[in-house]
Amino acid sequence: LPILVRRFDIPFMQYLLVPELVVLLFYALAGYLLFAALFVGLGATVEDMSSSGNFQGLVFMIPWLPMFVLGPVINNPEGTIALFGSYFPLTTPGIMLIRLAIMDEWPWLQIGFSSLILLVSIWLLMKLAGKIFRIGILLYGKNATPAEIWKWLVQ
Repeated sequence: LPILVRRFDIPFMQYLLVPELVVLLFYALAGYLLFAALFVGLGATVEDMSSSGNFQGLVFMIPWLPMFVLGPVINNPEGTIALFGSYFPLTTPGIMLIRLAIMDEWPWLQIGFSSLILLVSIWLLMKLAGKIFRIGILLYGKNATPAEIWKWLVQ
């Protein structure tokens, strides 16, 4: 990048280092933490890699949920689908990054509300993943069925 700046005299740093970058980085980091907690919780329910194939397809599709509604969000970033995706925790990071990238005026109230929902969801998923890990791996060390996982969570 420094070579490109010197060679082509493009002042991209003034466009990159803006206050809005903090919000975008928050959503990216929060999305990482959300999905990491989800994957740890589901990974703790299987004994080895060969038995994880049952969950693998479904689990790896969850981060791609925002791409299924990409068209309506781009066409109307203030529409119902975009607002629902902004408040549904599994789609919040992706939808908010898309919305904020294409909007001229940022809806700060919606940003605050979706951030709060996302942070609470991360905290809950981390608590649940820790509980599943503690019971599933440390106590039993065997593959778990969905009914057993539910029983562990309500204990």
